[in-house]
Amino acid sequence: MTEQTNVEDLDLSDTELLELLRNHGLDRRSVMKVLGVGSALTLGAGTAAGAEHDGSHPPGIDPYYGYTSPEDENLPPELRPDHTVGLHIGQPPIQFHFDPMGLHIDVGDIVRFDCPTPDHTVTAFHRGHGRQQRVPDAEEPFSSPVISIGGFWLFQFDHPGTYDIYCAPHEIFGMVMRIVVGDPDSAAYDGEFGQEGRPPLHRSEIEGIPGVSEWMLPTSAEIFDTGAMSVRNIVENGPVSRSDVVGDIRTMLDVEVDCDVSNPARVTITNVSGRRVQLRDIDHEGVDAVGGRPMLDPGESYTRDGVESGTAVLAAFDRESDTRLGTVRAEIDCE
Repeated sequence: MTEQTNVEDLDLSDTELLELLRNHGLDRRSVMKVLGVGSALTLGAGTAAGAEHDGSHPPGIDPYYGYTSPEDENLPPELRPDHTVGLHIGQPPIQFHFDPMGLHIDVGDIVRFDCPTPDHTVTAFHRGHGRQQRVPDAEEPFSSPVISIGGFWLFQFDHPGTYDIYCAPHEIFGMVMRIVVGDPDSAAYDGEFGQEGRPPLHRSEIEGIPGVSEWMLPTSAEIFDTGAMSVRNIVENGPVSRSDVVGDIRTMLDVEVDCDVSNPARVTITNVSGRRVQLRDIDHEGVDAVGGRPMLDPGESYTRDGVESGTAVLAAFDRESDTRLGTVRAEIDCE
C-alpha cells in the first residue's frame, strides 16, 4: 500500500504550506476548503512564499513535491536550475522518453524537467510508491504532479547515489531515466535493490497491451540493464541519449542470411554480447527463424536452414529474469 504523507507532519510554516498548496494548482477558494474557513493562514497577495524555509532546499522546492509551474516568468533566482531534462513523445514509432535518459550531477544540484509534450510525471522508484527502492535510502518518495504541456517541474537532489525515475502514465512505454548524484564508486552505486516493492516493468508484464508489442519498445527493466545506463558509463561518458540506449539494446545479436547454401535461406544468428543469452523469435506472425529457445554463450552461433523470405524479429533474453536484452530485425529475401 502506498504510504501517505500527513500535511500536519511536515512541520511547515503557514507561508510554506500556502506555497506547497499553490504549487499543486490550488486557488484561493480551494485552499480555504482544505484549511477550513476559520484558518488564520494569511492568504494575501503580498505573502512572501517560503521566506521562513529552513534546510538545504531553496524556497519553494519541497523534498516530496518539488516545485511546479506552468510558466517561469517569476521564477526566483535561487531556483535557477543547474540542468534541464526534457520529457518527450516522438514518432515514428511512438517514443516516450526523457532527454537525456542518463545524467550525472553534483550533490545539491537543481534539475528542471521541461514538458513540451503533455501529461508526464517525474516519480522516484521508492518503497513509498509501492515500488522497488532505487533511490538513496535517505530520499523521500518524491513525485511531480501530472505536468501539463509547456509546464515544468524542479527538484533538488541532496543525497549522493543513484536515482532511478519513471513517468507514471508512460512507464509501460519505457519512459524511465537514471540520475547519478555525486562522484561514486561505481560498484557501490550499482548494488542490489532488494525484493521489496514492484521492480521496473519486465517484458512478460506488458505483452498483449495494444501498441506496446507492435512498436517493440524497450521496457524499463531492459533499459536499466543496458551498458549505456550503467553508473560507470553515465559518469565517465556524460549524458546518455535514447539513441545510445536503443543502440546498446540492438547490438546483442548479429544475423547473417545466406541464400547460396540454402533456398529458402540459411540464417545464422551470433551472440555478439559478453553474456550468455536465450535466443527467441518474438514476431510470431513473421518468418520462423528460430526453433525453440536455444541458449547461446558469448560468440556462439545458432543456424537454421529453410527459412522462408520475410521479416524475422529476434531477441536476446536473460532467461532467469525474463528481461529482453537486445532486439534485431532481419529482412530475409532469397527469391
